[in-house]
Amino acid sequence: MTKEPKGFDKRMRPAGEMYVWLCAMGLAAGIIMVIGLLWVIVANGVQVFWPRPVYEVTLKDGSVIAASIVEDREKKVAEEGGQFAREYKLFTGNKDAYGRQFRYVDQNEIVSMNEPADIIVGEREGSGQAIFYPIELILADGKTVAADSPDFDATFQRLIDEAADARAKARHIDRGPIGGYSAKLKKIYLEKRLLQKRNPDEDKDLQAMDALFIQITKLSSDETEQKSELMAQYQALNDRGGIFAEMAVLNERERLLNEEFAPLLVQSQALKDSINKNTLRYRLIDGTEREYAAGKILLTYQPNQLTAIDKVLFFIGHFWMFLSEDPREANTEGGIFPAIFGTFVMTLLMSIAVMPFGVLAAIYLREYASQGLFTQAVRVAVNNLAGVPSIVYGVFGLGFFVYGMGSWIDGGADDPMAVASWSLWLVVLAVLIVATVLLAQEDYWKHRRWLKDNIRRQTVSTLSVIALILLGFLIYESPFFHGFFSDRLLLNEPTFGTGGVLWASLTLALMTVPVVVVATEEALAAVPRGVREASLACGASKWQTIQRIVMPASASGVLTGLILAMARGAGEVAPLMLVGVIKYVPELPLDTTAPFFHFERKFMHLGFHIYDLGFQSPDSEAAKPMVFATTFLLIVLVIILNLGAILIRDHLRRKYASGTF
Repeated sequence: MTKEPKGFDKRMRPAGEMYVWLCAMGLAAGIIMVIGLLWVIVANGVQVFWPRPVYEVTLKDGSVIAASIVEDREKKVAEEGGQFAREYKLFTGNKDAYGRQFRYVDQNEIVSMNEPADIIVGEREGSGQAIFYPIELILADGKTVAADSPDFDATFQRLIDEAADARAKARHIDRGPIGGYSAKLKKIYLEKRLLQKRNPDEDKDLQAMDALFIQITKLSSDETEQKSELMAQYQALNDRGGIFAEMAVLNERERLLNEEFAPLLVQSQALKDSINKNTLRYRLIDGTEREYAAGKILLTYQPNQLTAIDKVLFFIGHFWMFLSEDPREANTEGGIFPAIFGTFVMTLLMSIAVMPFGVLAAIYLREYASQGLFTQAVRVAVNNLAGVPSIVYGVFGLGFFVYGMGSWIDGGADDPMAVASWSLWLVVLAVLIVATVLLAQEDYWKHRRWLKDNIRRQTVSTLSVIALILLGFLIYESPFFHGFFSDRLLLNEPTFGTGGVLWASLTLALMTVPVVVVATEEALAAVPRGVREASLACGASKWQTIQRIVMPASASGVLTGLILAMARGAGEVAPLMLVGVIKYVPELPLDTTAPFFHFERKFMHLGFHIYDLGFQSPDSEAAKPMVFATTFLLIVLVIILNLGAILIRDHLRRKYASGTF
């Protein structure tokens, strides 16, 4: 320990050094926890993509299993006085043969373990991975290729590549032209149902005609008298017209549509059938022989023969499949592209919605509103909204956006106002707007000393809020609007009156708007007062000063608020479960089918995908690595979105160096 110099007064020692070290320790602890969390996620998620060696395990009971080691852990054995024994968690695959994919084996039950060089692991469309020894390929023309033939590997890979090509072509047809065909066919089907719904009496005649037609087709050629009698009844019903004529037009449209797309349907089905033409016979480790369509095997590899470079290439290819493919096997296999796309679209829509409202609200509160009771109440409300649990926003979004705005878009107001009452309130709204505009004229009122400026501004703010509320009420209760999709409501098929990506985005925008408001206010306050005064002294108006001086200088702070909003909104799950997210949906919010933007559709989300895999999956053991892999992808997506905003913010910060936020 160093001694204090002679004459040193301990009271002169700088105070607070210990607290500085405590702060540094807190920062170090936080960094360690973040790094530890990322390490756990990455280390467990890599298991999905990295090939593990497969062992041939011989047990004491004489059975043999082929499996890869997933986990090596200790367990307490009560029968042996609380001693610890090692236990292996083995992945055996072949779910279709064994009914399970994982098995726990004690180390002391294992007689031997070796790595067979010729064992194969195959990724399949269904039933998970297969671990097997190949026997032969049975081709579509009846020829066979034995596993020991020099042409086996090349032939097997050719069949896999041909099946992948056929699968891609069929998917392109199904999601392209056949997708448009299905949409048109559904529209005709809905029109038919609407006709039947609006004409219940004539619909009974139509059903009677269908019944008569079935009876006529069942009669033989000898029963001419009975057939002519039924034909007369059929013709009598058909001559009534009305719904029959309209239904005939729809049937003709449907027939022409079917004829137009029949070749594509045949082509798509032929491509799908070609996948099942060739068969692989293989043997499991226990000697059982099985058969599986060679085209349904997505890829094969021999894990015990892979070099380090082969494993890296396998990792890259498997990771790309994870990013670009659709989920399979209850989301426990395959890729997560729909979830990535849905998360990106939702976050983008949320950002587009939250920025204008948050920034405009902050500009008004900081630059225009007088700092009185009303402004303080609004700030308190904004700060309190930032702490409301997210599930509350989900309930609000379900009630306001889905059941409120969505139902109104579909069919208008449930109980609209009478025309006379609505017109009267419209006059009141017009008076409020005129009064607000007149009171907002600063140049006129600054010479009228009898009206104080702060009272005038408070009145303008109050009247503006009342006018907006009344405008929304009149729009919602309009007797002249009956919805855009009222016909579909007759069939109990709401369009916007159910959860969708639009309502999910607006719900999260509402949840994150306090973050943007607070950050924008702080950024506006950080702009030096001298910059404002210099602009005003040069003859600029207040709005010109805000538009051309204050906002560019505070842009970095505004983007900081957007970054925080995106980081919070992209990872939320609880509100989305109420307003549009589902486990799996093959259709994306954006596609090539008109009108291309389908914001009423439900969507997949990475956060909900993690929840579904972790707590709703039928095979929790198989889903566990996918949980970590999906979590890693969600973190990466949030980082990419935030990094883009950060780069823009730094560019603006350097450009407008007058901003100090």
